[in-house]
Amino acid sequence: MFNIVIDKMKKNRYKSFMAIIMVSAIFANSVSVAAGKTIGVYKNTNYSTSKGSDAKTIYNGVKNYDSAYTGESLEKGSVTKAKFYDKTKTIKYWSGHGMSDGTLFGDNSVSVDIFNDKASFSWAGGNLEFVFLAACNQLNKENKNPVKEYATAMRGNKAVRVICGYHSYAPAAGDNLVAQNFIKYAKTGESVKSSWIKANEYVNTTLGYTNAANYAVLTHDSNVQYSRFPGFSGNTYTRPGSSSKKIIRFRRGVTSGETILKSLSLNKRKRGLSVIKGGDNISEIPTYSLKKEDVKFKVDSSCKDIVFNDGNMMSLSGGEIGSSKSIMSKQEIYEQCAEYITENIQNNDSLELNEENAEIVPILMDNALLEGEDVVVGYSVSYSHNYDGYEVEDDSCVAIVDNSGVKFTALNWSKLIKKKVSAKFENIDYSEAVDIVYGDNSLLKGGVKKVKKSQSSLVEKTVDVTIKFVYDKKEKSYMPNYCFVLSNGEEKLVPCYQRK
Repeated sequence: MFNIVIDKMKKNRYKSFMAIIMVSAIFANSVSVAAGKTIGVYKNTNYSTSKGSDAKTIYNGVKNYDSAYTGESLEKGSVTKAKFYDKTKTIKYWSGHGMSDGTLFGDNSVSVDIFNDKASFSWAGGNLEFVFLAACNQLNKENKNPVKEYATAMRGNKAVRVICGYHSYAPAAGDNLVAQNFIKYAKTGESVKSSWIKANEYVNTTLGYTNAANYAVLTHDSNVQYSRFPGFSGNTYTRPGSSSKKIIRFRRGVTSGETILKSLSLNKRKRGLSVIKGGDNISEIPTYSLKKEDVKFKVDSSCKDIVFNDGNMMSLSGGEIGSSKSIMSKQEIYEQCAEYITENIQNNDSLELNEENAEIVPILMDNALLEGEDVVVGYSVSYSHNYDGYEVEDDSCVAIVDNSGVKFTALNWSKLIKKKVSAKFENIDYSEAVDIVYGDNSLLKGGVKKVKKSQSSLVEKTVDVTIKFVYDKKEKSYMPNYCFVLSNGEEKLVPCYQRK
């Protein structure tokens, strides 16, 4: 689905680049202790999307890249607890539900408790080198502090190199999109750590799955943090042994949940006049929709980064953050982004990257085994596309920046044309929207996606309500929606209009 864009002027440079990678890979294989090419993926729920299973995406992505891989792909009903603790596969991908008390569970399927199943558990000493936990709250320091248990389990002789997961809610319906993008970046020679970070940043900002922002990565405090899968481009580095004691955690900063060091005060997006605070009613809603026209961005021939195009969406990958402290002002971050886009992206006149519509969040590193201060190692800066002060969902630009420059950029941007809401629609007022979010779906007529009643308890944690334009495939335009913002960062949407 994604294609690497390489123009004619880049072919020679690309060939040289690939030659260097191949030599590096050969060298890496000669100095590292590889555990082999085996993979096990375990889907411990019956949840999947129309686009497929995240576990199968990882499995097929690895095997399609290197046919030497062998392994197993098990779905609900075939998954056992023993598979979670198994150390015979090089790569393990576990997809399910999770809580910060260290439990993982499925839909009437196998349950795991990392604190009570065994006196202690270890993933060291076998073939296991890379672990993915596509489940909520596993790399979290709250409650029983499961991240410490996992960090301990990945130390020892023949140690696990990397564990990827989430420190809060996982993206759920976005899991497969994260898996797809992870494979995309890993195939370019990016490390497992960096590919996980970039995949989640992309899915969070440009595709609108906000829980993807809760990503986290555990790895050793050494060059092992840049390890690739065996057989993938780039250096894998010598596998850590019992002498490697310090485990570090990378994650995107959060504004609720865990207490973090806020190196930058976050820029709140401009919301316009239609903001509810303290239960006040919205006095007006937009009487128009926004027709979308795709912007065809082109990359300058001098750009050295790897480029991916998928319709109107584009991402550029050029290096990765490390574990060095990064100290940058907001102005320096904005200037880095503006300079990068000006130099590398053609047809950029439509990009309205206003600072008032930007949100800067630090990417943090801490000692996974200890309580202590976070170190800022980079920044995620995202620009929302606003129209008349209203945010346009999924139309955005995101970049990862550190002291050495821009490491990643993703664009999903449109030209917007204002048009009056058709007479075939009738307004849903704010009081009705509240009832709908609480679970009274009888107020919604056909043609509008209903809010599940199981979500209604979350409304009690609503901290803000705004108006947001959300793309309606049937209308082929952005329509205004009430956006209920919850204390955990989630958003619940109710259309401002429905068909009569």
